[in-house]
Amino acid sequence: METILGIARNQELMFEPGTGHEYSNVGYALLGAIIEKVTGKSYVQNVKERIVDPLGMKHIYLQEILNKPDRTIGYMKTINGIEDTEIVLAEPRPDGGFWCTPSDLLLFYQNFFYGNKLIPENSRTTDRYFERLMPSFEKANSIEYLAGGTNGHNSVIAQLLKENISIIVLANMDEPVAEKVADGIFDILKGKEPPIPKLPALLASYEAYKTNGIAYLKDNFENVTSNFYPDDPKDGILNNLGYQLMEAGKQEEAFDLFKLNTELFPEIANCWDSYGEILLKKGDRKAALDAYKKALFINPGLPSAQEMVKKLSN
Repeated sequence: METILGIARNQELMFEPGTGHEYSNVGYALLGAIIEKVTGKSYVQNVKERIVDPLGMKHIYLQEILNKPDRTIGYMKTINGIEDTEIVLAEPRPDGGFWCTPSDLLLFYQNFFYGNKLIPENSRTTDRYFERLMPSFEKANSIEYLAGGTNGHNSVIAQLLKENISIIVLANMDEPVAEKVADGIFDILKGKEPPIPKLPALLASYEAYKTNGIAYLKDNFENVTSNFYPDDPKDGILNNLGYQLMEAGKQEEAFDLFKLNTELFPEIANCWDSYGEILLKKGDRKAALDAYKKALFINPGLPSAQEMVKKLSN
């Protein structure tokens, strides 16, 4: 955790606290460090004493997961086929990584939503999260989703608050597999037919590009990428695909997709940054410099673009 905090200390603020919002795991790492500082105990010890032991959770791993014999292996479906993600597996931290069974996860969330061992009843009336949820406890078919994931692992609990029905899916595959399975189960509960499974957005994009061409992918991007986690920015789909293609030595295909990404998301600095990278690999220094300058115009604090503009300008 100290490594993460060390990196965070050297980063520029994206905005003044309280004035903006951006997804980041660093905030949770910082909260974990605060807990350790205040209590004088490790984050794991706090979780054990305050959550695991009081709830009687017997099937949860808080640390040393790499040596657990019954641990699942995570997989990702890439352009090269199905690959395991053991190489990126990390020990748990405050921003995620604990391992447990659906039964223990159910035990936790039953107490989180309805019990008083974790959260005193009087705290629920003043907590903004529960304040937002309160109407849903009285409304039929009102569902609260809590999801998370990392490379090769995807988990979700979908809680029908009024009915107290929990749908828990733990998948050893990249997202949004768990979310889509949970949605299908919810459809069945409502008497509806669940949708037919689709390829993940990244693979669907590549298949559409290879089969029908770049113009088709551009015109049908939203439909092609429908199987994607709804809260994640879609500019990451072609960006990730482009880098997979670069690693596979398919430079021209990577160029097509990075370029398309700048057309679909012209206001996203990272799209131009990645486009600059592939242009430089193709030997077009002038166009690469222009792309990096465009990235800096959108986000003047983007370190990679700052470095490359300085390097190419000399």
